[in-house]
Amino acid sequence: MTLDPDRFPLDRMRDIVDYLHEHDQHYVVMVDPAVAYQEQKYDNLTYETFTKGRDEGIFLYKEGEIFKGVVWPGVTSFPFVFKSVFDPPFTNHYLPQRLVQPQHSRLLE
Repeated sequence: MTLDPDRFPLDRMRDIVDYLHEHDQHYVVMVDPAVAYQEQKYDNLTYETFTKGRDEGIFLYKEGEIFKGVVWPGVTSFPFVFKSVFDPPFTNHYLPQRLVQPQHSRLLE
């Protein structure tokens, strides 16, 4: 989750979620996994989210090329979300261990 320290600090977000739960409401996090398809950021620094993902082959491919789409940042690439189930090194590198569930191994049996 991206937090803005001035407008949406973590403690304020926790207060909002607690308030919603106290009033039988839910807080739904919408995940947008798209990654801008660019090697450099606006400040000409390397955009490591893309370059590292490209170099490690985590994106979806079509006909041997990274599949591209267009969403809010412009041209984007999309991580292969099931890679974590089939590729333990990916899981160990990208996902916090608290998110890795032992039952996923049953999918490979």
